[in-house]
Amino acid sequence: MLAILTQELFAQISLKNTISVIIALLVLLAPLAQFGSHGLLGRVFDIPRGYRFLVSGRQMIRKASALHGINAFSLPTPKARIHFVSSKEHYRELTKAHPTHLSLHSAIKQMLSPYLIFGGFHVPEARTVEGMHVVRGIRSATVRLSYFSPMFFKIIQQDISKATMSKKQDDGYVQVAFPKLITNMILRSLTLFVIGEEAMNSPTFIDEAWKYRNRALFTAELCRLTPNWSHKLISYLVQGNESHRKYCFGVASTEVDKYIEESLISPDSVSKSRNASALEFMTRNHPPSWSRDRLIQEAAMAWMPSTVLASGIATNVIMDIFIHEEHIPALRAEIAEHLVDYDTLNADTMPFLESFMIESVRTHSYESTSVHRAALRNFTFSNGYTVPKGDWVEYNLQATFNNPALFPNPEVFDPYRHLNSGRKFRDVSVDWPMWGTPNLACPGRFMVERFVKNLVVYMLQEYDCKLLRKTKLNYGWRESEVPNPAVRLLMKRR
Repeated sequence: MLAILTQELFAQISLKNTISVIIALLVLLAPLAQFGSHGLLGRVFDIPRGYRFLVSGRQMIRKASALHGINAFSLPTPKARIHFVSSKEHYRELTKAHPTHLSLHSAIKQMLSPYLIFGGFHVPEARTVEGMHVVRGIRSATVRLSYFSPMFFKIIQQDISKATMSKKQDDGYVQVAFPKLITNMILRSLTLFVIGEEAMNSPTFIDEAWKYRNRALFTAELCRLTPNWSHKLISYLVQGNESHRKYCFGVASTEVDKYIEESLISPDSVSKSRNASALEFMTRNHPPSWSRDRLIQEAAMAWMPSTVLASGIATNVIMDIFIHEEHIPALRAEIAEHLVDYDTLNADTMPFLESFMIESVRTHSYESTSVHRAALRNFTFSNGYTVPKGDWVEYNLQATFNNPALFPNPEVFDPYRHLNSGRKFRDVSVDWPMWGTPNLACPGRFMVERFVKNLVVYMLQEYDCKLLRKTKLNYGWRESEVPNPAVRLLMKRR
């Protein structure tokens, strides 16, 4: 019957709508194809709640947290059940868990479908020392953040100037599609940091990178909703012949060739290159077994998905500033005290800015969870709670950030609460688990922190701004809070 109905539908609708129907049918069939440890009957009962999790996941987690306290609980999603843990002991056990038991990279594979969006990249279910080459490349570039920082300011200035060139209103303000502007700045900054300056300065590359990013992330999300056997079809329907990815990888390949040639001429030349990218460090220090394609795939997996979280953080910090306008004078006074010029500014010397950013992150919990792990075998915590093989376990970040024992009156936005806490935006600990666990913390957090601080400094120093509206600024998807693309910021040069 389903086949007959589908055939009749296809006879009546266009190719574009046919593709939509195919994807919709696959999404509806996906839960029944993933019996897992809960069996067919369990999956049938989970289907409505699993789909509700897509649009109400944050609320479902919050409600379950209120019911269970620090005890573990689980919720269904369309393809996998997620177990949420909230206690400090759970966090420590997640930190110590062997990657062949609870795997970050298996979770990443399921989230991103790297084979499909990174040109046939085979990511193992569990990675140990093998993945350290990428981390070292990012850390090596991070050491040079003081050299990248002025270029972040340049990117911010260029993109804002371009966005505010449109016709001004009578009061001198220009209306800007702010989330898109932020994402473009993040994309260019990450391109500079991960790939290189030439790619960052190329309008053609950035345009192709936008198209690649959007299609790749859409493909990855659809693959999380559809049966495994359909993923190649999904990828083809969304990405076609992958021309945008191929262009971006071609540019990265040219960069790799350049780095190899420079290293042959002068083996220590990387130490003389102030703006050496993560890809350059990876090229000069990668394992002999890695091909050029492997290098580019590894760099791409660090580059492209990072634009999502980084742009969410930056967008919401800026929106919080102009929602809580009463704190702008204090922020500007601190900036004036430390700013001589953008090239030499050290934003780490601004404690109130740091505290404001931390509070923005705490109140939003852009991701309701952190420490994402997929169980490669049954995993039992010391208190007896078991995560079955095939399920996920995540740390309940939202519960930690709203714990009154850690943050009194957690529902109140108080940017002063962290001033004397000693806490830093980039910290990784059981009380600040936003970036993961100490042994597998996000290596790009330092770059994100520097960019966001530079963005705040530049915007407050150079512009007066106001939000066109102060409601419906974000929407929920799964565990995430996503900036609403309809948000508009009014900007006027000071």
